[in-house]
Amino acid sequence: MYTVLIVDDEYIICESLKSKISRLGFREIGDIITCTSGEEAILISREVKPQIVITDIKMPGMDGIQVIRELSVFLNPACFFVLSGYDDYAYVREAFRQGAIDYLLKPVRLQDLKNSIGSAIDKLKSSASLSAKQIGENYDIKLMINALINPEHLPDHIRAQTEELLTKSLPYSDFYVGLVGFKEDMSKINKDEVRDAVCHFIENLQLSNSNFHIIHTLTPTNYIFLLINVTSTLPHAEIVQSMSSLLTYLHDGLQLTNAGGLSERHKTIGKLSDMYRQAKFALASRLFHGYNSLYNYCPESNATREITIDSQIVFQLEAILDNPNLVLISRLFEQYLTEKYLSSLSVYELKYIYENIIYRIQTTIDSNLNAQLLKDPRDFFTKKSSRKPTTSVVGMKAY
Repeated sequence: MYTVLIVDDEYIICESLKSKISRLGFREIGDIITCTSGEEAILISREVKPQIVITDIKMPGMDGIQVIRELSVFLNPACFFVLSGYDDYAYVREAFRQGAIDYLLKPVRLQDLKNSIGSAIDKLKSSASLSAKQIGENYDIKLMINALINPEHLPDHIRAQTEELLTKSLPYSDFYVGLVGFKEDMSKINKDEVRDAVCHFIENLQLSNSNFHIIHTLTPTNYIFLLINVTSTLPHAEIVQSMSSLLTYLHDGLQLTNAGGLSERHKTIGKLSDMYRQAKFALASRLFHGYNSLYNYCPESNATREITIDSQIVFQLEAILDNPNLVLISRLFEQYLTEKYLSSLSVYELKYIYENIIYRIQTTIDSNLNAQLLKDPRDFFTKKSSRKPTTSVVGMKAY
């Protein structure tokens, strides 16, 4: 869906054109935004990236020709129309030189507006088809995304070029990364069916809401990866609702038990690797709190309660480590780190407890005894015993 920006220093004209375009009923038209100055038009366009701009040719301050000149630098593709009077031919001719594709005489007739908007939609569709073909021939967006997830492997100049190219290929200013993981064995699932379902959901979402642009892929580890590109004005709650709807859609349509992880909102594609890490960390919550839920990434600094380790665990662990005994340590963990207790913790608390205990084991056991008893202190968490192993701790090891 396309966004229309109307620029005129007369508020009544802006609202009149907005009403007329709405009445025309083009299903390809989404938001219709109005503003009353060229300067305001520049600020708005940097955020929402309109594809159709209708601007008055004579305005105080920045006139319509300057607006087109400024917006042409960063709006691509975009169709520009100028509003003019009968005596504005010299201005109109200059507007054509700057990139306007047509002009509308005041007062604007409904049929003229319909013809202009229709021609703009045809032009944008044609341009989109050509751009998609050129993208396929010249570079692969998903390949660029994969490269930027692990930017440490790229030279600085290549990373900068990739970020610039990817940013130019996306329409909006804000970014999220979403991940969807499945409980089922994906080797037994029709992956093409999963891809088709996700594609169908995203197409419907983008048709109903022009504030979304989503690129998706199925990763080698069988996560659905979503690069979610949205307008700066779209509330976070709508992103959460859309992700939750996707999870429900996959569960109800394909009977796949799933969970989702959603990163923080970022203003630059340069944070893609951070967003991916955040989404993966959020998704890890399914190991402790279950499936059929969407988990938002929450910075560690926002933890709601102070992280502490039960004093009995610390006391008994240190006593046992004075005379190391793997069986006693395993029993200690099974006694205190029960599944019920672990499932009540956040991912941050689990990570803290895990790392703290590992540190105590590593620093307390004498190096000679350590070599005899175990190769890696993490073996304590995976040691087989007569009791059911604590799956939550094993799961934490994977992350």
